[in-house]
Amino acid sequence: MANPKFEISYIRYAGFSRLDSFERNKIESIVNLNVEKIKRITPFLGMRLHLKPIHEKETELARQGHVHQIDGFLRTNKGRFHAVARHRNPYHAVADILKNLLSQVKHKHPHKEEWKEVFKKYRKLKRKK
Repeated sequence: MANPKFEISYIRYAGFSRLDSFERNKIESIVNLNVEKIKRITPFLGMRLHLKPIHEKETELARQGHVHQIDGFLRTNKGRFHAVARHRNPYHAVADILKNLLSQVKHKHPHKEEWKEVFKKYRKLKRKK
């Protein structure tokens, strides 16, 4: 478990070594922006993104190139979340994954009172801006 005082957390990228350095830096910037949004709602423990190139041979889309599938796993103090996205552009796939994970974190059913308190604080901050 991560120490909230030092905010120890990790982001692991699997399968992104096939991309060039510019593409990796662009994806890391997209991920960092969305991780900050997640940290506003709940403490962030870790994330793993796995890039898989998929070939669709039986459809007409195979002529256009391969599809990028990204599996995303998010660990927080409140639970684990999983999302999958497919897109030809890896930037769109990463953005879809992170949007899905953020919505899962926001709409987690509040089983405990502490979830309700976190959302109240977030809504108050949102109104003030």
